Amino acid sequence: MFRAAAPGQLRRAASLLRFQSTLVIAEHADDSLAPITLNTITAATRLGGEVSCLVAGTKCDKRN
Repeated sequence: MFRAAAPGQLRRAASLLRFQSTLVIAEHADDSLAPITLNTITAATRLGGEVSCLVAGTKCDKRN
């Protein structure tokens, strides 16, 4: 039913993990991020790999 993975397949799978990444698109409305953004970033980090976040919306460049 199950077959053992060949060593070459394991090496290939391990090398693909280096390229695993997640892009989170965060919605910014006036002075804050949408509440779901933190949940999404948390879920992305649990997947493993690199997490990038793109913030889009109104007044994104505002600094205090």
